[in-house]
Amino acid sequence: MDRKRLIELAPQYYIIAIYNYFIKEEVFSASTDEIWYKIRGSNRPVFKNALRFLVANKMLDEFVDDFGPTVYQRTPGYSKAFELLSKTPKTPYYNYSLDSDGAAWIRSAMDKLDTALMNEPIEDVDFQNPDLEWEPLPVERDNPKLQIATKKLDEAIAAIDADNGYNATLPEEKAYVAENLKDAANKLKREDTISYAYLKQKVIDPLGSVIRRFGKAAVGLAAKVAKDAILEWLKEIGLNILHWL
Repeated sequence: MDRKRLIELAPQYYIIAIYNYFIKEEVFSASTDEIWYKIRGSNRPVFKNALRFLVANKMLDEFVDDFGPTVYQRTPGYSKAFELLSKTPKTPYYNYSLDSDGAAWIRSAMDKLDTALMNEPIEDVDFQNPDLEWEPLPVERDNPKLQIATKKLDEAIAAIDADNGYNATLPEEKAYVAENLKDAANKLKREDTISYAYLKQKVIDPLGSVIRRFGKAAVGLAAKVAKDAILEWLKEIGLNILHWL
């Protein structure tokens, strides 16, 4: 198998194995060490990447300790989020969902993946390749999730523009955030491709700043809805973004 393809696919099988452990075995929370043991993991960088994806997508909550292993707790939306992943054909998630004995399917897949990873080891640096982040992703404007994402982004921009308090206290930050979001919104409406790196710099990070600053205030909630909608669209069109979430 092509190395790039292996790097893209390997975390997906670990994500399935972790899901199978939490849901099929009715586990609510578990430490990193316990999850690693139960899924019979063999590659720590792939394992860590899978956990990052699950936390970033609000499927697991993460509790870091000063000395003890990190504990992960499944969220109420864990199963629903995985169901969305499994609706994309020609993916490991989809194939796992088709088998009446998913547990047996993922055990077999993990054994074969272990062999592939022994022949072609994956390191932490493999998930830190900046060139991959700039690969073009298709912008198909008839995609319903893109339409929702664009609409929610416009609504977030309008909420930020209308927040006079933001302008009074932090005018430079507000101008920076609004300018970047508007650039990205225009690109999504007019161009045929876009990269994850561009969206991270122009949309995801600026919206994250607004969310952290305003929390559950109206502008913060609008930013959160927009960010979630963008991530939902990205997950649908390019699962390889899990390397960077």
